[in-house]
Amino acid sequence: EPANSASCEMRDKAYEICRKYLSGEWNNISSDDMVFKTVSGGLSNLLYYCSLPSTHTPVTGEPSQVLLRMYGQLLEKNDTKITDSVITMLLSERNLGPKLYGIFPGGRLEEYIPARAMVCKELKELKYAAIIARKLATVHHLNVPINKDPTWLYDTLKRWLKQVRDYKHECVEKIPQLEKELLEFDFEGEFDYLTKLFSLCGSPIVFAHNDLQEGNILLPSGDITNCVQMNNTKSLELLDDHIVFIDFEFCAYNYRGFDLGNHFCERMFDYSNPEWPHYYADLNEYPDDEAKLYFIREYLKQSNEIKEAEEMDTEDHLLKEAEFYALASHFLWTLWSINNARTSKIAFGYLEYGKTRVDAYQKHKQYLTAKYKLGF
Repeated sequence: EPANSASCEMRDKAYEICRKYLSGEWNNISSDDMVFKTVSGGLSNLLYYCSLPSTHTPVTGEPSQVLLRMYGQLLEKNDTKITDSVITMLLSERNLGPKLYGIFPGGRLEEYIPARAMVCKELKELKYAAIIARKLATVHHLNVPINKDPTWLYDTLKRWLKQVRDYKHECVEKIPQLEKELLEFDFEGEFDYLTKLFSLCGSPIVFAHNDLQEGNILLPSGDITNCVQMNNTKSLELLDDHIVFIDFEFCAYNYRGFDLGNHFCERMFDYSNPEWPHYYADLNEYPDDEAKLYFIREYLKQSNEIKEAEEMDTEDHLLKEAEFYALASHFLWTLWSINNARTSKIAFGYLEYGKTRVDAYQKHKQYLTAKYKLGF
């Protein structure tokens, strides 16, 4: 509940937004009646839970509880806000994301989903992997009215690498030893290597999530999840309808192989460690061919229902795409880690994570060289 003038002001603002956009019973309560809680706050979004009091029941189909999302510093640019809103609407219309109840200049009103983020081990469970694969295929076939040139991956790598190299420390003597070790990695040479590698494997351009890890997949809580334990067809269909992807902050048109390879890489990283460095890593958890092909087959089933199969829509080709672009995933998130270690106030072992991703990069590069007989 609000404890100061700033939070009271936010509560009143939230009430006015809910009243205008939701109408119905929301017009019959006061600001003080509304249940209001801060969910989270950050640079990209400020999230608030708003609900009708228990004494008021919706009568015209309006929701009884919603999530109010207010844009933060990272979404100040107008083009970013527009892109974010358009994507949210498209996902809402196709039941791939939370329902959308209102869009206004400073944010939006979304469906409040009683859910939790998936945990790493659930990514490997067949019933969940099949649903994720089908939903990812559906996302990839969205026609989103944003720039369709596949520049996101290379532009992001170049920008983050420049930030890594150009950063000026206030005191050189205080640079962490682990950061010094990471900076010795030949990023420039490996960037050139990736460029050559991807020229050997074409990959279709799709609308991509670009960060499909367990924390960005919501699993419904309560009766639905309990029902699914029965594992029958009807309960799995129910689960299929309620699992949603969130956090499309990195979304862009990109190469299909990156979304697949990046998702497979996430099976190695568990972000639930309560102790430093706040993640677990097991590089042996990279999925084997059987696990990857199971996911790919489910992906292709859904993809082929949406459009006619093309030359690159084969199991072997998708497997090769995923394995090649998995290397780009390690490279990208290593750069992300170094930059965040310098600027983020979140308690997370960014440098340790960066070192783990470098180790994974080198291990995966050896694997690719042996499997595909790469001679460069």
